[in-house]
Amino acid sequence: MQSIFGIIGELIPIIGGVYCVLYYGGYKTPKAKNDESLKKFNEQKEKHGKKFTILGYLLIAYGLFNIIRYFI
Repeated sequence: MQSIFGIIGELIPIIGGVYCVLYYGGYKTPKAKNDESLKKFNEQKEKHGKKFTILGYLLIAYGLFNIIRYFI
């Protein structure tokens, strides 16, 4: 039972990593209520996009590593 909760807990960094890669990597654009919030996101993406994308890949790798560790 403990390993099930551990695996579910490791899905959180994987989901966060996928979010970072999709939105900051430029694969998907977020839905915005107005143009001003989308403009702010694009400014943030231009300034920090590569860092967030690398962070996303690291989070995915970290989550997968810990899930695999439960099975070994």
